[in-house]
Amino acid sequence: MDRINIKDLPKSSINHGTGLKKVFLKKDDTNTALTQIAWACFEPGEYCDMHTHPTMDEYFFVYKGKAKYEVDNEVLNIVEGDFIRIPANTKHKLYQDINDEKLELVYFGIDITYSSE
Repeated sequence: MDRINIKDLPKSSINHGTGLKKVFLKKDDTNTALTQIAWACFEPGEYCDMHTHPTMDEYFFVYKGKAKYEVDNEVLNIVEGDFIRIPANTKHKLYQDINDEKLELVYFGIDITYSSE
């Protein structure tokens, strides 16, 4: 069993834009299809650039705040309490208006090519 407190985790930049994250678990920490579990924070005006993940589904839970999430050319207005699944090979980007409140997400990725054999 592992116990991790978010206060003890170092902050790092997100991979595809502005914003910060704290990673609870990385792919190398487990023998499963999980690629990452993390918390992310976006201040008003911050963003995550358009990108895809060829071999990974991503899942997002909006813990606090609101933003816009563009998924395959459809714009979703996401708010606190929303849960979003983004399948592998799906274009997506996240952005906030300068007047939005801070956005906090908990997210994880699953490697769709993983095999335990």
